[in-house]
Formats: sequence, structure tokens, C-alpha cells
Amino acid sequence: MKKLQQLLLLAAVFFAASLVPQAAFADSVIPNGVSIGTVDVSGLTTEEAEAKVEESIAETTEKTVQLDLSDLGTVDTTVEELGYGWTNQEVLEEASGLCTQGNVIKRYKDKKDLEVNTISYDLEVGTDEELVTAYVEALKEEYDEPAENASITELYTDGTFTYSSSKSGQVIDEEAAVETILAWLDSDMQTTTISLSVVADEPTVTEDDLASVTYTALGSYSTSFSAGNTNRNGNLKNGMSKLDGIILQPGETFSMQDTMMPYTAANGWYEAGTYSNGTTVLSYGGGICQVTSTLYNAVLLAELEVNERHPHSMSVSYVPISADAAVSGTAKDFKFTNSTDYPIYIHATYSSGGTLTVTIYGVETRAANRTITYVSETLTKTTAKISYTVDSSKSSSYRVTTSSGHTGYTGQLWKYVYVDGELQSKEVVNTSSYSNSTTYVTVGSGADTSNTGGVKSDVNTTTTVSNSADVKTQEEETTTEETTTEETTTTEEQTQTTTAETTTKNSETTTTKNTGTTTTTKNSETTTTKNTETTTTTEPSTETTTPEPTTETTTTEPVTETTTTEPATETTTPEPTSETTTMDSGEEESGN
Repeated sequence: MKKLQQLLLLAAVFFAASLVPQAAFADSVIPNGVSIGTVDVSGLTTEEAEAKVEESIAETTEKTVQLDLSDLGTVDTTVEELGYGWTNQEVLEEASGLCTQGNVIKRYKDKKDLEVNTISYDLEVGTDEELVTAYVEALKEEYDEPAENASITELYTDGTFTYSSSKSGQVIDEEAAVETILAWLDSDMQTTTISLSVVADEPTVTEDDLASVTYTALGSYSTSFSAGNTNRNGNLKNGMSKLDGIILQPGETFSMQDTMMPYTAANGWYEAGTYSNGTTVLSYGGGICQVTSTLYNAVLLAELEVNERHPHSMSVSYVPISADAAVSGTAKDFKFTNSTDYPIYIHATYSSGGTLTVTIYGVETRAANRTITYVSETLTKTTAKISYTVDSSKSSSYRVTTSSGHTGYTGQLWKYVYVDGELQSKEVVNTSSYSNSTTYVTVGSGADTSNTGGVKSDVNTTTTVSNSADVKTQEEETTTEETTTEETTTTEEQTQTTTAETTTKNSETTTTKNTGTTTTTKNSETTTTKNTETTTTTEPSTETTTPEPTTETTTTEPVTETTTTEPATETTTPEPTSETTTMDSGEEESGN
């Protein structure tokens, strides 16, 4: 009976110990009988043990050495800073976990074992090659004197320019420096000076290079806007002024948001309409996306490298489907790189008459018999949803649209390359999707409210966006088309007509004007194209073959075509005609 009681007591002790959380041992010391290398760490905390081990190798790691960088100077450093030191510090965690990990029986067994047998962990010291490389990179960052290329300081639309002088430099040879340091750390480290290789760095663009070239327009594109929206137009003017005069060196990347932000009154921005969750709200910078889209198309014509581009959440009026570029805070940016061998210059102009033009100047290296054409293909459209409010005081014939929604679209942008007029290649530049939104309609009692919109259909129409053959160094004349006014029922901030609703068309221009190809999208009844090199497929088609742009140039006068593209019972606009539904920074898109 007494033995049974003792066993029960021992079991109770073990059970109670097992209930103690392992975290309770986290701050415990390393057990007796433990060493790392020749360093006894018994009874020490992890931090104390680490300091004691580091002290044992300090004679080596704290040794000073001088780096000779030739004409760049000298640098005093230590062996440890170069990347040499204790390399297996994980043994600290293992040592501190002795007698504290596992169940109570295992911990008890570990403690008894240490009373008989001591534990010694290996102390490993050596070189971390990644640390050596990182040290050399930091050294280069501080001491390198890279060459300076001759660069354009001012460039004028007649092709003349001024430029700064080039300058030779010298830099640390990174690969050779890493190898030299690794070899020294692997030696007896008795020498106190390490000579690192420094090499000449020559400019890639000199004064002679620039003096021998002629600057021309690589790409130019124009869009139109309404002259009546004061705040939005102020934003367009401010955006173009920030864009104008920018020079990008070869390999340099441009960010639209870095150039334009912050969107505040202090930075020249006004409150104007922006897209936000399918509606239009006022935000600073509304309209800046038209500047961005104009720049995007000029970049495409110049065939520069596009790094980042986003479509709008809903379609816009000033460029065809998939030819737009939206910006929004840090979520959406437009970035491109000067992928040419020479500096490029951005010339951006704002005309109070209603035209934005961006021209990119550079050195033309493309063959004279090679041309490119960009074609917008609209694949599908989804009519706006319709929400009804019944006014019981009105008759069943009463029907007024109080706010017009947007038609949704999917589309893609094609690039065609021609040599001597013969098609050589074609590729999809981007694919884009645009959401539909809701039209709000007030009807009288007993009116038919069965049509709730949201109908998706295939479109498969194409519109030529731009053509490199028509790039000019001077801004082109503004082409203006008047949209059709059917019934003045839209609100001031919303102007797109939607399915089965007759609303006011914006009487302002919806012309998309570019370098030689001006495409104007009116409404669902009429698609007008004005230019000598424009392809507009106006009949819906069930085929999904690759669109082929028309490139005939025998007509010297602008040609106007008017084709009905939708059934007469529907008045949906394929493109919103609003000059005020714009996007902005922050959570919204920065102007459309």
C-alpha cells in the first residue's frame, strides 16, 4: 500500500510538471556541462553565451585591415565587416533548448544525462560569401565615380538641342574585388592592406555622338476635350506642364505617378470628376488619365518599352477601347523605359481650344520603309444595368433618366508592322476589360420596368488608333465632331446613354485625335471615322478572326463614313462621351 502511494505521488509530480508551458523555460539559462568550442557556456543566457563566444574569436574578427582603392582612396575596415565570423550560431538555440523541450520525461532524462556526460558543440568560423558581396556593393555605392554621359539639356521642336559634356570615371571591379577579399580571408590574414581592382568607366554617349544625330518626332498623339469644364481642364493643363520638357536618358524609366503626385491643391490640382466604385465623385487631379492616355499612345508610336499600364475601370471617350492608360495612387501607374540608344525628349502641349498633344523626340533608327499601325478591337459589350424609381403622381408614359450608367466592354489592342506596305507581323499589345454601371430612371405608375439592362453581346469591331506613317513634328489641327442630342435628361456629371433609355448625348466633342488617324465614336447609332488611314468595322460580327487594318492612302481629303451599328430600338453609346467622368488618385482612378 505504501509503495502504491509513492507511485501515485510520483505520477502526480510528473503530471503537474507536464502542465507547465514550455514557454516558461524560454528565459532559462543553458544547463551546466555545455560548451561551444572551447567556451564553457554553462549557466549563461543565450545573449550572454553569444557574447562570450564572440569574445573568444575577437582577436581575429576585430583585426583591422586597409583597402586600397587606388585613386578612389583608402578604406579602413575589420575582418568581421568584410564577412568573416561565427557561422553556426544556430547551436545557441539548440543549447538553450536542452532540458526545456519535449515532455517531462524527456526533459528529466536530458538533465540526468548532463550530470554524467558534458555536451560540446563545434564552433565554426569562416567567410560568408554573400556578406562579402554585399560589402563590396556598398563600397561601390560610396566610392565609385561612374562616367557621365553627354546628355541633352534642352531640345526644341525644330530638332536642335543643347547638351552637357561627357566625363570619364573609374569604378571598383566588383567581381575582382570579391575574389580578392575571399582569397585574403582564406589566408593567414597577416598582411594589413588589400589592394582592390579599380577600372576605367567610359561614357557610352559623348558630345560627338550627339553632335552627329538629328532629332525627330518618334511618336505623336493628340486627344480632344471639352473647353467648358474649368476644373478638369485646369488639371489637364497642370498635368501637361509637368510632363513637358522631360528628358529621359537611355535605359531610364519614367513613372507617371512619381511625376504627378501628390494630388493636392498645393501641387496645382483641382477637384474634378473621378471614377469610384462605378460612380463619379470629385477628387483632386480628375482628368489626369487623359494626359496619361495621350502619353501612352505617343509611347506606343515611338515603340518604347512599356513597363506598366492599366485600363480604366470603365470606358472613356477620348481614346478607343484598349488605347487608354489609367493611374490610381500606388495601385495603378504608367511606366515606360527609354529603350533607345539616345536621350528622348517629351513635348506636351495644352490647347485651350480642346486638344492635348504629346510628342516624343529622339533619334530615328527605324527603317524608313517600315510603318506601324495600332488597331483597337472591341470584342463584347454589356449594356448598363437599369434601376427604376416609380413616381405614382406621373402617368405610365412618363420616363426620365436621372443618371446614366456606362456600357461595359472587353477589347484588345493590336500592333501591325508593315515594310513597303506589306504586313510583316501582328501582335496583341494589351487586353482590357471595362465594367458597366447603373442607369437610374424615374417612371410613372404602370410603366414597363421589365428591361433591367446588363445584356452582354458580341461586337467584334475594329478602329484604327494610330499610324506611325503620319507622325509629324508639329501639333496637328483639332478635329471636332458634334454628338447627337436626343433628349436632355442626363445629369451634369454623367453623360453616357444606356440601353433602352433615351438620354442627352454630350454635345461636346468625343474625337480621338492622333498622329494622322482621328477616330470619333459618337453613339450606338452612328460611328464616324475621319482620316485617310482609318479602319472602322461597323457591323457586328460573329467571327473572331484577327482584325486587319486598312492602310490605303490614295484619298487626300478626310473621309467621313456614317454607319448604323445598333438596332433602332437601342440607343446605347459604345463609348462614354463624358468629358467630366474622370478619375483621380487614392482609391479612385486618377481621371478618365
